[in-house]
Amino acid sequence: MKTVLISQRLSKNKYGSYEDSLEHAYIEYFTDKGFFVLSVPNTSTSSLKRRIQEASLIVLSGGGKADLYDKRGMVESYLIREALKKQIPILGICRGMQFLNLYFGGTIKRVKGHIGNHEIMVTSLFSKGEREGVVNSYHDYGIYSENLASSLDFFALSEDGVIEGIYHKHEKIIGVQWHPERKSEDGKYYSKWLDEFIFGYLELGD
Repeated sequence: MKTVLISQRLSKNKYGSYEDSLEHAYIEYFTDKGFFVLSVPNTSTSSLKRRIQEASLIVLSGGGKADLYDKRGMVESYLIREALKKQIPILGICRGMQFLNLYFGGTIKRVKGHIGNHEIMVTSLFSKGEREGVVNSYHDYGIYSENLASSLDFFALSEDGVIEGIYHKHEKIIGVQWHPERKSEDGKYYSKWLDEFIFGYLELGD
């Protein structure tokens, strides 16, 4: 069985202690795709060496503002470095996509109106010609073309020019601004064809 390592949200409880958390939706989504899910603690990276050896995919999850230098950022930077060394594919989701852009030298900026479902335009990287899709987005920060790292390119845009999907020009790394793990009101995942393209690009198809 394939193993996926997923980073976690970092927060402080009412006692001032740090806590890690991961939405069950991530576990259900990747389990449905045939992965054994291991969550990554935002603590020492020394405990991750063995887990990384077993990984088929590394996922940088959503939740909060991307920061290269907080506890979570240090762990996720380590995951990216090790994934590049070992040629493990990386998928960034929402904040995870923004973090990838920061890691490779890009920036992020405030955006408005990206709460809920909206249409995106997908370029020919994943289909014959452009294609539209509906995704869910919940983010206050985003990436425009002028903010994108030089080693990255985009494959999806929203109507207001915010980048919704990125990929690395030379590595098996992809990021999406939406939440593929969250289901719609009818209990189904959004845009199955987008999922198929993404996992196909990462060479992790069924």
